[in-house]
Amino acid sequence: MSNAISILFPKISLFAWICNSAVAEYDAATANWGSDWRMPTREEWQELYQNTTHTWTTQNGVNGRLFTASNGNSLFLPAAGCRYNSSLYYAGSDGDYWSSSLYSGGPYNAWGFYFNSSGSGMRYYYRYYGQSVRPVCSSR
Repeated sequence: MSNAISILFPKISLFAWICNSAVAEYDAATANWGSDWRMPTREEWQELYQNTTHTWTTQNGVNGRLFTASNGNSLFLPAAGCRYNSSLYYAGSDGDYWSSSLYSGGPYNAWGFYFNSSGSGMRYYYRYYGQSVRPVCSSR
């Protein structure tokens, strides 16, 4: 049976994702989109949350959160749910996005940004869960 990591990110083995620190060669965004792309850190997700207004909305029939900065720039994140084993959970009601930051309480966990219609914030997840990845470009 396939695991969520290999389904979502075929260039990364489950062993590499669980056993290694969050460095570029094990970053899902880097592995799939190249060296200019990476997953945001825990601090960058917190900065997004703290420096924007965020509202639950539907765009083009897709539920999610819209984050709007004071300069008018905005980012829509779909409530894509998450995968565990081969099942999809909470699609349309929750968004769960990986950060590149490991959780210091154990090597099997990493920080992620979550949201639903009630709010949003940071929490840690087992690294074998299938969460969404919102890449950021490292070079401009």
